[in-house]
Amino acid sequence: MESSGINAEYMGFHRCCAFFLVFGIVGHLAANFNAYDNSGATVDYIKVVGYGPYVTGMAVLFLLFIIYMTSTEKHEKDRSVLGAREYRKARDDIKKKFEWKFFKWGHRAWVLVVVLLLFHGRGFWSPNFWKWVLGPVIVWAFDMFYRLGMGQGVVDDGSGLA
Repeated sequence: MESSGINAEYMGFHRCCAFFLVFGIVGHLAANFNAYDNSGATVDYIKVVGYGPYVTGMAVLFLLFIIYMTSTEKHEKDRSVLGAREYRKARDDIKKKFEWKFFKWGHRAWVLVVVLLLFHGRGFWSPNFWKWVLGPVIVWAFDMFYRLGMGQGVVDDGSGLA
């Protein structure tokens, strides 16, 4: 990521956001399991919420798993075996050829995540979608304007999806 112009502070913030995303997902799952357990024998949870949240939720979890797996550093253990210079050269060669494509396409799964969350509600529709997506979109827009204003630009590979 250093070669793409993204500094360590930005990556720290990005990882912090990812941590809070995982924390929110775990809380959301726990609350839904609690609601299911407390619905009782007289209330059928599936009749109340339908299958939409289950189908879209599992698809979102799968996509977030792909994003995570294509984002982690896979070669940290090799650092102790190789010297620092050899390690960096080997790491950079591998990233240039292989990992950057996986990272790039893995992170583009966020578009599908947002689309799926639009349908993550009762009857495959989420009427409150705009309420929780508005904040992250505003933060993203401020980040883009800030990076463009600072001359850093956006990380673009020419596909138009940066």
